[in-house]
Amino acid sequence: REHKSGIMELMNDDDFSRRYPYLKKMSMLSVQEKYVLLLTENGCSNSQIALLLGASINTVRTVRNRVRNKLKQTGDADYYMKNLKIFKNTQQ
Repeated sequence: REHKSGIMELMNDDDFSRRYPYLKKMSMLSVQEKYVLLLTENGCSNSQIALLLGASINTVRTVRNRVRNKLKQTGDADYYMKNLKIFKNTQQ
């Protein structure tokens, strides 16, 4: 629980928002989903993300699938699918 509040605090930080403005536009994603997306885009594997979240690899895979599905349903689906690593990577 404390870990999740730390992630929320990070995501709401002004400097963070300026560095990753595209995340703010993705209001359909939860804070956890945005965090997994950000880590994926920065080259982290599922196992690395799982360690950072204190979660299992299966949980990370589930979250990544939810992110993909939500982004596919947006008006910007083509852009996301062409430009985001989360659509290109299927890491272990």
